Amino acid sequence: MRRIVTLVIILALVPLSVLAQGGEISATGSATVSVPPDNADIHIMIVTRDSKPDEAATENANIRKRVVKHLAAEGFGEKEIITVNYRVDTEYEYDRTSGSRKKIGYVAIHQVKLNTDDLTLIGSIIDKALEAGATEISSVNYFSSKIDDARRKALAGAVKKALSDAEVMASTLGGTVGDLVELSTGGGGRPIMQRNFSERAVAAKTEVVPDDLSVTVAVSGRWTFIAGGN
Repeated sequence: MRRIVTLVIILALVPLSVLAQGGEISATGSATVSVPPDNADIHIMIVTRDSKPDEAATENANIRKRVVKHLAAEGFGEKEIITVNYRVDTEYEYDRTSGSRKKIGYVAIHQVKLNTDDLTLIGSIIDKALEAGATEISSVNYFSSKIDDARRKALAGAVKKALSDAEVMASTLGGTVGDLVELSTGGGGRPIMQRNFSERAVAAKTEVVPDDLSVTVAVSGRWTFIAGGN
């Protein structure tokens, strides 16, 4: 009975899931590892409106050509500027008084993206695209080619923390940790850092300084509990 009371006191003081029941001890652990990004996707939006759908589409295509031409100065070819989404929609205006909607024209939306591993070019890419007539930079997504290594390091750290806490609990109960029964993990997906920019950003030269990407991994383990120690 004394052992159960001691365990309850420890659980109230430590923010962990640790439990000794039926000859087993369960513990969780987590760890975070950060890595700098080394490549990025820049998403560019071109939005045009007109009373005729073909005119909206034509103007959109012309702006895209200007964007491609401006980005060529940074070394990007037309094939590197990939279409993510394209559509021409009817645009409506809602009348709150009558509760009806009225067609006011057409809108053409073209979203393209390009990838770069030279992060120093991102600010210039943003400026040139907006200067060429792009409506907005919908997002800049950062990635790292070292994210898998970071996840493995975080996983190792999480396992060590879980085992260490299990050992503390076992020692508090006057015993030791025995064989591993089960060990599972969750989290550690590929992190994406995202930033948004609008056409107003061209008032001054855009400077982009990305933060590190963080990978957090959590594990849960169960070990046999050996009462009385060795």
